Amino acid sequence: MREYLPTLGELIDRLTICQLKEVKIPNKKSEYGKEIKQIVSDINKIINESDDLEFDGELVRAIVVLSQMNTHIWVNEDNARNGDNKGNELMLTHGLNGIRNTAKNKIQEKIGGRKDYKIDCLASDFSDWEISWDKPIDNNKWNETVKNGNPGGFAFQVFQKKDSDFQIITTAKCGTRWLDSITGFDRANVKTKQISSNFWHLWMSENERWRWFQIEMPYEYQVQMNIQDKEKTLENLRYVWNWEKKDTILLYRNPFMRIKSGILQKVESWYKKSLVENEKGQATYNLSNDIEKDFSRQLKVLNDDFSTIFPHIHMKDNHCTPWSTYSLQLLDDLKITPKVYINLDLKEGNRNEYLDKWLKAVGSEEEIKRIDNQSEAALNSNNTLYRLFDKFDLDQKVEPLITQELTSYNILEHKRCKL
Repeated sequence: MREYLPTLGELIDRLTICQLKEVKIPNKKSEYGKEIKQIVSDINKIINESDDLEFDGELVRAIVVLSQMNTHIWVNEDNARNGDNKGNELMLTHGLNGIRNTAKNKIQEKIGGRKDYKIDCLASDFSDWEISWDKPIDNNKWNETVKNGNPGGFAFQVFQKKDSDFQIITTAKCGTRWLDSITGFDRANVKTKQISSNFWHLWMSENERWRWFQIEMPYEYQVQMNIQDKEKTLENLRYVWNWEKKDTILLYRNPFMRIKSGILQKVESWYKKSLVENEKGQATYNLSNDIEKDFSRQLKVLNDDFSTIFPHIHMKDNHCTPWSTYSLQLLDDLKITPKVYINLDLKEGNRNEYLDKWLKAVGSEEEIKRIDNQSEAALNSNNTLYRLFDKFDLDQKVEPLITQELTSYNILEHKRCKL
């Protein structure tokens, strides 16, 4: 079976060229007519077999631009062969080829698959030829996410009950939204204090019953510190966050589920959307058709270049970082032995009864009521968007890129089962 076949964009490109030749080279009209028929047949097969093709005005425009550029290139090359301003026309042809390849990529955006990433730019002398595409060729939001992400460190959160030995250590996408609602932290309105050293940054807040900490350990903490310096900076941290609590609970998640949730979290950060309850009481994002289409396109971008994009997200985005690995490192550095390890993806129905039990044991009457009355929206964020992953096998793509994280997760699972 052949593995490298022309894309839809390449077929349409060849179709426009053959159509020109059928007219411009009349003595070969029948030959080009046969080729056109074959190309049209292949295009029809691609359209009929695809569930992903988005037919809209942008696609029509890309085909029109592609056809026009091939016509202009033909005319320019014809002029160059006749000696009409030869050098200048050939420079324009290089620029028009870039527009042509961009148009093919625009077509591929509507169906997914292979693109051409070498795009020639127009010289300033030919700026009038520039096409007013509304957005960059990929409109790739992942690049911006990676660019603005943390430089490779990790962050975690602590919910510590006042006047007790009880605390929960967790990280982003590991129950934090739910814990906020139980402990009464309104993260959007709460005032925080910030304390920093060379190798950690801490934010803290408190209410009548709970203290909340978020601690970031930058990349330098992991790779540039000797043992003595690390012990010193941790001792300074201890003055702010006393982690020596005998009733310490560590929360973690199945890496595959955590990464899926982390990717879906982009709906909130990119489009400023928050979870709401629908009429069935389910957690859902109230997305317009345009936003859902754009997010689906972003998932295609990720899928098409997964091995390049994902490792950066895994290391730099707090919602996708290898928390199992970092948590083991953290426990070792702080000499903490959790009393309980809780895998948040092991549920009975929609709830993690084990975590409920521990929180009820230390909770006030009001907090126990909050636990019992938690809605599905608070318990199952992102569930309604998992369907967007149906078009590609995320687990299969992720697995070879997170071998260390899977090993660490298995260690945590062993510790959980042993206790």
